[in-house]
Amino acid sequence: MSAVRKVIFAVYTFLFLSAGFWLIFTSRRGVEVVSRFKEEWIRRIDPETLAAAGAAFCLAGLIPLVLKIAEMKRSRYVAFENPRGEVAIRLGTVEKFIRRVVSDFREVVRAKTAIIPHRRSGVEIILDLVLNEGANIPSLTEGMQKKVSAQLNELLGIENIFRVQINVVNIKALQQREE
Repeated sequence: MSAVRKVIFAVYTFLFLSAGFWLIFTSRRGVEVVSRFKEEWIRRIDPETLAAAGAAFCLAGLIPLVLKIAEMKRSRYVAFENPRGEVAIRLGTVEKFIRRVVSDFREVVRAKTAIIPHRRSGVEIILDLVLNEGANIPSLTEGMQKKVSAQLNELLGIENIFRVQINVVNIKALQQREE
């Protein structure tokens, strides 16, 4: 979710929940502080209607939260169709699989993986690597990208691989031999 969408989401939720709680709070006649701020139109509306309007605003404010939670739940899996039905693989399982594939490269000291599912374009793989000094990074990363894509396709059935992004986060010096 982009930063602009997150801000709009937060403002929408805040405004609707605030308006809803204010209407519910205002519908209770026992509060003197609120009665000073009541406009003439609010005085004419009966308390039950105000409370119902407040509840409706609260529900409208909660809908995006519920939808976001449902989206987060769905995005924990990579799914694809087989002739006999849908197959879903947990993202953590795919990440462990990718770490095993990457560990076959002797230049890799440590690997951290992340998978970002995209609805239209498939999955995006992000690898943060610590490599040994002396590794030929261009050829290593090209070979790694090809192998990760091929293994995900052949062994797990994940066909829509949007991108395999590799970030070399550190290059570890080889241990010098003591004489």
